[in-house]
Amino acid sequence: MTPEPTTSFENRIRQYFGYLFERYGFQLELIKANPLEDDGVAILASPTCLLRVSEHHADGEIEWARNAETVEWINAFDLHHFVHHQLGLSGPITVAADHPDWMATQAATVERLIEAILAFFQPAGFNERRGELDLYTAERLATYRRERAARKRG
Repeated sequence: MTPEPTTSFENRIRQYFGYLFERYGFQLELIKANPLEDDGVAILASPTCLLRVSEHHADGEIEWARNAETVEWINAFDLHHFVHHQLGLSGPITVAADHPDWMATQAATVERLIEAILAFFQPAGFNERRGELDLYTAERLATYRRERAARKRG
């Protein structure tokens, strides 16, 4: 049986998220890609967490989950905001990459926050941190809705 050719999607996963494999022990658990287009889904796994990278017609998304029997995906936008806030960082959350590819930008952002993300998914205290994330996300959404309503009135 001949191995399937690697796709552009898989090459980009390995290129941009390579530091996760090299420095943090992530493994490529799943990759499904259309070799004719930049469409696909990849799941990168560490002992404590999963990173799902999906792309459809150059529009992409990443999500995180605890590496457990039951997988509940967390929107990366919410998790990245939360850990950025928890670390007391200022400035933009998304890191501008030297490449216009959305995946390069997401990988650069993850690289900046990976230590805090890995700590978030540690088993001890995970449920409490997950509850704090949910509360933080709900508060951000409520603030956004209040500000939006005020702009519409004013």
